[in-house]
Amino acid sequence: MSIKPIAMALLISASTASVAQAEWTGGYVGITAGSLTELTYDNTTGIGGPDVDIEDANSYGGFFGGHISSGELVYGYEIAFEAFEDVSAFSGQATIDSALDLKFNVGVPAGQALLYGIIGFSNLSGDYGPNEIDATGFSYGAGAMVKLTDQLSIGGEYLVRSGTTEFVETDIDATANSFNARVAFHF
Repeated sequence: MSIKPIAMALLISASTASVAQAEWTGGYVGITAGSLTELTYDNTTGIGGPDVDIEDANSYGGFFGGHISSGELVYGYEIAFEAFEDVSAFSGQATIDSALDLKFNVGVPAGQALLYGIIGFSNLSGDYGPNEIDATGFSYGAGAMVKLTDQLSIGGEYLVRSGTTEFVETDIDATANSFNARVAFHF
């Protein structure tokens, strides 16, 4: 999935949206589809081993959250789940299957668009040999939403995740960055 067509569609939608300010206060639910743009394993501590960069992979998921408008800013929270397809290293011995994210965002409304920054916590799940990976850490990113109607928006979001998990003799640091196209229903 290429980022350029999605970014162009968002820019065109934002530039052609009416000048009336969209209302962002309230809850929302939605779905995502995108690409895991970077996934790395760093297992150089303890027993040692190479850092591994894994090829891009498709991703999909869902989310729910809420916004509160206050003055010139919009504050929000979101819980999101993202599943990754065919993401493995070391001949399939290490995999990252999914991410669970708790995100807090602050945005600036511009007509029908909302541009926002993200900070949060993420949990990356998968397997490393016979052990489960449960790498927890911080996340940050940026995104944009454009309201097509009062209840429907489209958007895009880039999220950088970094987590660590410990085994008996080694630490595994995992990084999973993704870009997603998003569709949300607001209520």
